[in-house]
Amino acid sequence: MSPTGPRLPGTPLLNAERFATAYNQALAEYRTRRGIRGRHHPIPDLLTEDGRVELPFWMIRPDRPRHRLAVSQPARGEVRLWSGDAPAVALSSAALRDNPAAALSEALGVWQVRPRALAQTMFARLFACDLFIHGIGGAKYDQITDEIIRGFFGIEPPGYVCVSATLRLPLMRFDVRESQLTAQRRKARDLRYNPQRYLPVERIDATLRDLIAERAAAIEASEQLRRQRPKDRTARRKAFERIHRANAEILQAAPDLREQARRQIDQLTARLAHNRIAESREWFFALYPKANLAHLRDMLRSELGPAT
Repeated sequence: MSPTGPRLPGTPLLNAERFATAYNQALAEYRTRRGIRGRHHPIPDLLTEDGRVELPFWMIRPDRPRHRLAVSQPARGEVRLWSGDAPAVALSSAALRDNPAAALSEALGVWQVRPRALAQTMFARLFACDLFIHGIGGAKYDQITDEIIRGFFGIEPPGYVCVSATLRLPLMRFDVRESQLTAQRRKARDLRYNPQRYLPVERIDATLRDLIAERAAAIEASEQLRRQRPKDRTARRKAFERIHRANAEILQAAPDLREQARRQIDQLTARLAHNRIAESREWFFALYPKANLAHLRDMLRSELGPAT
């Protein structure tokens, strides 16, 4: 809500409690329909505390962090705007009612009042366009906005539509899949518990053969204990420690195997993370080459007809 913006019938600043009630009621109805519990999803309720009523706006100054705006009426004929818990601006109710743009422009000074996301869409729909077009992310929130408009402004909300098309930035992508990372992690784990499977034949000398034989004997002893003396935890623990020592000594003979496994996991992880960024649909449209946008436009026109 800019000081130079249109006059708002029943402005939320003068009717903060009624606006917050309509806002929270619309949220409650949305949560009921969707089976959502709690009061913080998909967005938090507006709070009323210590005589202040929160509204869906930011109070902004160049020299400090932004805070949520709240409104109070400490005296008859006065409206006070709060930046978080700190008082910021006092206005005359009469002046705000007669000419909201002039009253705000005079009173705000270095302060700015800016709408939060849902309020910004609501005012854009009310005053700036005949039809608001959403992507798939924002359309669900206007189910809430519709009820706020009905409940507070007392009118049928303007229409909106949800339109979606996939266009990705021309960024390099690696030919990797999540299943490859899963398989590599399993291999790294197996390398720890079955290192003999991964030893190159040319590396297996007499010492390694002895270690592999010791490992096999320790496993056989552990199996016998499990079958014959399952409650002898001390003996079974010692057998497990024999297996663990044998595995560790086998790996010490080929330390590069562990390093290779770690490097492969790191490389796959980094490439998958790169692909997630490269394949995102949520980049700002101005980052796309103009030719790509024009091509998408032409494709949509051919699908939807010349009226688009």
